[in-house]
Amino acid sequence: MAGVLNLIESSGPGGAENMMLTLARHQQALGYDSSVCIQREGWVSNNVLESGLELIIKPLKSSIDIPWLKAIYQYAKRHEIKLIHSHEFAMNFHATLLSRISGIPCITTVHGKKYYPDKWQRRLIYRYISRHSNLVAVSYDLKQFLIDEIGIKSERIEVLPNGIDIDKFKPQQSVRVDARKELGIKNGQILIGAIGNLYPVKGHNYLLDAASRVCSKHPDAVFMIAGRGGLESDLKSQAKNLGIESNVRFLGFRDDVHRLLQAMDVFVMSSLSEGLPVSILEAMASRTPIVTTDVGGISEVIMQGKTGYLVLSQSADSLAEGLMKCISEQELTNQMIERAYELVVSKHSLLSMLNEYEKLYKRLM
Repeated sequence: MAGVLNLIESSGPGGAENMMLTLARHQQALGYDSSVCIQREGWVSNNVLESGLELIIKPLKSSIDIPWLKAIYQYAKRHEIKLIHSHEFAMNFHATLLSRISGIPCITTVHGKKYYPDKWQRRLIYRYISRHSNLVAVSYDLKQFLIDEIGIKSERIEVLPNGIDIDKFKPQQSVRVDARKELGIKNGQILIGAIGNLYPVKGHNYLLDAASRVCSKHPDAVFMIAGRGGLESDLKSQAKNLGIESNVRFLGFRDDVHRLLQAMDVFVMSSLSEGLPVSILEAMASRTPIVTTDVGGISEVIMQGKTGYLVLSQSADSLAEGLMKCISEQELTNQMIERAYELVVSKHSLLSMLNEYEKLYKRLM
């Protein structure tokens, strides 16, 4: 049985981690011997074991970790690995080195922009990765970024957009009612929700500033933020200082995003940088109205006034304006959510994404 080795840096929940798990499970369903290598125990390792996949925990201890390469090379040979599929910068680099040493073909998926162009060494590394692996970007905007900012040739980048399980997010009135009851949301009360880890790149500080403007017009509006991270204490202090402490709820990590999306009246994303966020696609499938910053590949699915509202990044005023418009212009909002649903079904289904990756696997193995 052909083996596929999946590599990712983070062990916490997130879009890239969810996608990696989805692909690893699909490899298993296709009859491949699928295994996952991560750096530490956590949410990913728990899901890997629950899925019946083989787990390797092997931390990277240096920018070029020779003992790691030796250990994973030996594992790949023992388990007859025929394909390596990695995600994000450090693992993409080590996967490419491993591929060169072992002769095993390698797919390296890039999910976002992050810090790649900040240092010339990182730019050189990604050019090396592009020459010696099959580089995949999750959006056309991200591909253009890799061309413009990193200097990678266009023909070396393949775009395979993210996809989601549409049926999982199908709206159900009973789910909405139960979720809002659990959250303590009254009938007629506006619930605006964000999903994303509490990191600076997610722009939650701008969201809270926008929330204070919205709450001045809608005093009983509730802003719900699902995610975990080091900024929680700072964001709670900001909400208190803005006088909206009672309007903002920090839920921490949640594994019932489909329920939260159905409870929302508006989904909001305030990010400073993105690839093609899975949570945007999930909101589209949930028929939840969307207000989002115009960053990364988001404009490939959210067209202004057609499938959602795009606002300026790092602008609380623009974010508040978009939210107020989404709340007040209900007829247009209803039209947008239907168009968004049709788009996500036709272009970003899980089946479509898995089929494209399957074609790539068969081409390389």
